[in-house]
Amino acid sequence: MAGSETLDDALGFKEQPLSEGGASFTLKDFSSFRGAKPADVKKWLEQNGWSGAKTNPNKVYNDGMRFTNGYYGEQIRIMSGGATISIPEKRGPYMEISIKAKSTVIELFGNPVLK
Repeated sequence: MAGSETLDDALGFKEQPLSEGGASFTLKDFSSFRGAKPADVKKWLEQNGWSGAKTNPNKVYNDGMRFTNGYYGEQIRIMSGGATISIPEKRGPYMEISIKAKSTVIELFGNPVLK
């Protein structure tokens, strides 16, 4: 790492705000995504170097997206969820962030947990 570069900068977490709408998300504070629209999260991830692909259509969650950043084991999934899932945070739109050996579920806009 050089001079004032932080570990997050060295790992590629040089984040940019959305070019439209001004949403302010950061992977340094996962809660910044709470209540966000899935389309805004997707756009932010793409603008910050994450590449997305549809999740496996043979699974229960066939309408989700999986984003990777090139670092082994790091991914972010954006899923629609389902009303019958036993985990309340996954009963509506959510994202699951798996970074630095930690997995975190964040409720997105339209998730009943946010009401």
